[in-house]
Amino acid sequence: MVNEIIHHFKEKRNGVFLDCTIGNGGHTLKLLETLNGQCSIVGLDQDAEALTRATDNLKLFQDRVVLRHINFTSLDTVLDELHITHIDACLFDIGVSMNQLYDAQRGFSFSGEGPLDMRMDARSETTAATIVNTYREEELNRILREYGEEYRARQIVRAIIKARAQNVISTTTELAELVKKVYRDKRHRRTHPATKTFQALRIAVNNELDNLKNALNKVVHYVTGDGLICVITFHSLEDRIVKQTFRAWADEGIVSLLTKKPLQPSQEEMVRNPRARSAKMRIAKRSLHR
Repeated sequence: MVNEIIHHFKEKRNGVFLDCTIGNGGHTLKLLETLNGQCSIVGLDQDAEALTRATDNLKLFQDRVVLRHINFTSLDTVLDELHITHIDACLFDIGVSMNQLYDAQRGFSFSGEGPLDMRMDARSETTAATIVNTYREEELNRILREYGEEYRARQIVRAIIKARAQNVISTTTELAELVKKVYRDKRHRRTHPATKTFQALRIAVNNELDNLKNALNKVVHYVTGDGLICVITFHSLEDRIVKQTFRAWADEGIVSLLTKKPLQPSQEEMVRNPRARSAKMRIAKRSLHR
């Protein structure tokens, strides 16, 4: 949704932007190339590999970009270090990247065999294998039910408990096949039976929902009057957090909502990039007097 971001950010073309999930630098690069101004951008990412790619992709604008290898929950630490007290716009693009999905060794996908990892930040100690092989039954059930909205959570967890009693579950394909066996019915499915289980584990490994809540509650204090807070989400749990947070702020007069309903990708973008189908963008504008 690059065009939508540029449309809303263009009036801040000379401001300071915070890209909380810079990834490969795609959104930041387009903003720097397209906006007729002198904006500067602070980019954060917890994925060291993504940050390396962003550094290369943004080398023509290195005098206007500062990159930091850090989770966006620590955005206040970075801004304070840089003596930045106000930002004019911030962007969160929440979710797993294609680079992470396509690299089997990162363990995010069941399409190729890899270690059951799923860490966005390799410095973190907890992997998906840790959760699958050591967490108690009720906690596993909660994770699959709450984070994956998996209606067969209890059956899947019981299968996990039984399997791990024999051998450690160490690969993505092992877990995917285990979940697939729980779904014994032969109905044609648009998605793999393990999709929700993998989503739930990824969210748990990276503490994604709590991190999003904490980061939003921090960044709002840095956004200047009339500044923008833009969040792109890819599933209902994240979108619900953003929706509820924005509405609470609006009720307190802290922001006004530029998107009463979330913006979604154009038909053209969805044809070009099918993964964009589930994207939802919400934008809030900071009030001048709060």
